[in-house]
Amino acid sequence: MKKRVLSVVLAICMVLVLVPTAAFAGEGDPEPVPSGPVERIRVTVDDPVIGRVPDYNPVYTMETSEGSVQQDWTRITKWCKILEDAYTGTKKDIWTEMGANDVFEEGYYYYVGIAFENKENYPFTTGTTATVNLKPNYDVFMDIYQESGACVFGIFEPPEMLYPVSTETELRTSIDQGKIPIMVEKDLTLNDSLTIDSAQTFWQKLVIPQGVTLTIPQGVTLTIGQAWDLSVRKGAKVLIQQGGTLNNDGGLEIYSGGKIYVDGKVIGISKRMSAVYYLLNVENASVSVEPAENISEYNGKTYVSARSDSGESSTITLSPDNPPAGYWFGGWNVSSDSTATVGTDNKFTMP
Repeated sequence: MKKRVLSVVLAICMVLVLVPTAAFAGEGDPEPVPSGPVERIRVTVDDPVIGRVPDYNPVYTMETSEGSVQQDWTRITKWCKILEDAYTGTKKDIWTEMGANDVFEEGYYYYVGIAFENKENYPFTTGTTATVNLKPNYDVFMDIYQESGACVFGIFEPPEMLYPVSTETELRTSIDQGKIPIMVEKDLTLNDSLTIDSAQTFWQKLVIPQGVTLTIPQGVTLTIGQAWDLSVRKGAKVLIQQGGTLNNDGGLEIYSGGKIYVDGKVIGISKRMSAVYYLLNVENASVSVEPAENISEYNGKTYVSARSDSGESSTITLSPDNPPAGYWFGGWNVSSDSTATVGTDNKFTMP
C-alpha cells in the first residue's frame, strides 16, 4: 500500500505516544549512570543489498555529555521505497512501505525510519543530533524530536547490483559463469592463485565491503585484469601476506577507511589509489608517523600508509628504545620489503 511518508512517520511516533512509559520499564533496568539529556544518537544498519531482506534490528548508541548510556530504547523500525525516477527528495514523494518478506530491488531509493522512546532521565532535546551509518539524520519529512521520543531517518540511494559470494568456490564459479560484478560478503583467504579477467569493454568490479577481509597468503597470486576494479570499501581490508602477490592491471578503488595491508610483493598497486598501507616491521624501537592518522594496527602489527589521500608522503621516525649516549640518528631509507632492527647493543640493522 502506498502511503505518504509523513503519514508513515506520524504512525511510528503515534505508537510511541500511546504506549505508556511504564510498559517498557523492568526491574532489571540499570541505574541511570551517566545522566543528562541525550546529545547524540548513532544508528548503524546494514546498507541495502539487492535480493536481501531489510535489516529491522539496527544497532544504536545514545550519548550524553557524560558518556554512552546502556539502556534499551524500545524502537520501531520501518523501511520504505520509491522508484528512482519518482524520487525528488521532498515530503511530497509517495513511498511504499516494505512488507516483512520484501527484498531490496534495483532501481529504488530506500529509507529507514527508526522511532525511539523517551527515557525519564535521558530526554531528547532540540540539541540532540543523530546519524545513520555516520550520515546526518535525514529530517526533510519531519523534525527528529517528538514529545515522547525521537524519529531518526536514513536515506539510501539505489544499491549496486552486486552478486554476493561467500566462499572461494562460489567466487571462481561466479567468474566462470559471468555473474558480475561480484561482492565478497565474508572473510575469505584464497587457497590457490586466481586470475580475474574479462574481454568486456566496460569496467567490472570485485568488491570487498565493510567489515570483510580478503587475504592473499604466501605462494598465492591474485591477478586483476584490465577490465576490472578491485574495490576496497570503507572498513574493508585486503591483506597481502609475505610471499603473496597482487597483480593489478585494472583499476584500484580504495574508499576512505578501506585499507590494503602489505607483507610482501605487490605489482601495479599504485593505480587509481587513494591510500595504500605497507607493513612497518621494527623491533626494539619506537615509531611515530606524520600525519598520525596514517599509522594503524592490525593483528598485532603496525602498518603505515605510503601516502595520504592527498598524495603526500608520510614521514616515519624511528627511535631506539635504549639509545647509546652521544649519538643521534638523522634519517635513512628502507625498502618496503626490508626490516629495520635495533639490537640489544643499540645498533641499527637496515638492509
